[in-house]
Amino acid sequence: MKCAGNYSRDCYNNDIRYLACFFHPSEGFKQGMKKILLIVLLLSLGFSNTTDLPSKLEIEMMTEEEKLLLYEKHKINPYLNLIYPIPPISIFVGYYKINHFGKGILKYFMFFAGTQSLLALGTYDTLGGIDTSDEAFQKRIDTAGNITIAILACDLFYQTKKYNRDLYKTIFDDIPE
Repeated sequence: MKCAGNYSRDCYNNDIRYLACFFHPSEGFKQGMKKILLIVLLLSLGFSNTTDLPSKLEIEMMTEEEKLLLYEKHKINPYLNLIYPIPPISIFVGYYKINHFGKGILKYFMFFAGTQSLLALGTYDTLGGIDTSDEAFQKRIDTAGNITIAILACDLFYQTKKYNRDLYKTIFDDIPE
């Protein structure tokens, strides 16, 4: 299997070539990521959740009952936001519902690259450099993906709670208990 820069994984005897392949992925990897991003985008549009609130003046003229109904209509359950429709896609749909889709994608790639780099350093051997066998490479990819999704799930839960708190503050001009 060839990486960008015409280096095969078998010929990685130093860390520089490994990093060159890591930061310049192959065409097959790029095509796969394009497909994943397209699927995530289409799913997120299909499960869109608009937060068109009335103007501040209209909200001020509402009764407490109407304000409560408005809040209940736009409030997002943090637990359901994590698991609906299907993990791990639900993470991106959840970020879209709270209007943080771009930040969610950025966080995914940052955490994935960071965990992948840390895991590669964890398999460093002073005699042979980084373990570049197919099994070690696949294990690092799988582990980095699992760690990244777990971190993003915690962040999405926190961000959803923050979204609901900000929504409450916008509607009631008060911070919830």
